[in-house]
Amino acid sequence: MRVLTYLFLITLFFSCQNDYFIQVENQDGVIPLNGTELYCKVVGEGEPIVIVHGGPGLGHSYFLPHMEGLAKEHTLIFYDQRASGKSSNDLDSSGINLNAFLTDIEAIRSHFKIGKMNLMGHSWGGLLAMQYAMQYPDSLKNLILSSSSPASSELRAKESEKLAERITEADKAERAKIISSEAFKQNNAKAYEQFFKWFFKKEFANEALANELDLAFPESFVQNNQLLQYLGADMGQYDLHEDLKNINTPTLVIYGDYESSAVAGQKIHENLPNSEFVSLKNCGHFPFIEQPDAYFEAIENFLD
Repeated sequence: MRVLTYLFLITLFFSCQNDYFIQVENQDGVIPLNGTELYCKVVGEGEPIVIVHGGPGLGHSYFLPHMEGLAKEHTLIFYDQRASGKSSNDLDSSGINLNAFLTDIEAIRSHFKIGKMNLMGHSWGGLLAMQYAMQYPDSLKNLILSSSSPASSELRAKESEKLAERITEADKAERAKIISSEAFKQNNAKAYEQFFKWFFKKEFANEALANELDLAFPESFVQNNQLLQYLGADMGQYDLHEDLKNINTPTLVIYGDYESSAVAGQKIHENLPNSEFVSLKNCGHFPFIEQPDAYFEAIENFLD
């Protein structure tokens, strides 16, 4: 999701071999991978799509049950990133870096015996997916960037400014009430869920739909995100746009028209030589909640 914006908030308070694939059985559990334990959930049937969630620090839960429409034609492989969701946080600072997150994706591809995979990244997961495509081009069949975080720190800052402009005085009062509560002060996971739902409201064209997000923060949420602050060393000043020009993987770039980073999405598309851009009307950062029919149709048309 909003990369350093989210880190600030935290601080503040399968297989395709040519045209063939191996059917991945539905499963749900923790798997030892790449020096840690990653929670994976597999649903649906058909050609696999590996799905990378936003954050850092969220888990896959906010995708469900909303993404089940896509599971009618595809096997969806969700996973919780290291120190997120139901995955292990038994790590030190040496295990929290951008390369570790990228090699986790590669480990998942290998574990599920996927050849060239379909990879979808949402929000912060889109930034990871772009960097994965740069590092592992031969591992990809198709790339889907769904409401991806911007490909430069400059546009990331502009995105944060635009979100801040949406916050009203009533929003500020609601935020103050949440962060002054005893539950929030005691690092209660439910209180943090309430806070992040407050924040995510501004990411919806229809703010009421923010209640549809199932964040399912673990009790270790605050501890996890103290670890994830080490990602800040890799997420300072950056600009990936020139590197995107070297990615030849067929790519769908899909954004809602209310998305605070829609301009950044258009620039990602302009720099990806083999990409198409889809804009969804009356839609913000969570298209699978606000405009699921149009969203799934765009993905299916792209993958056909």
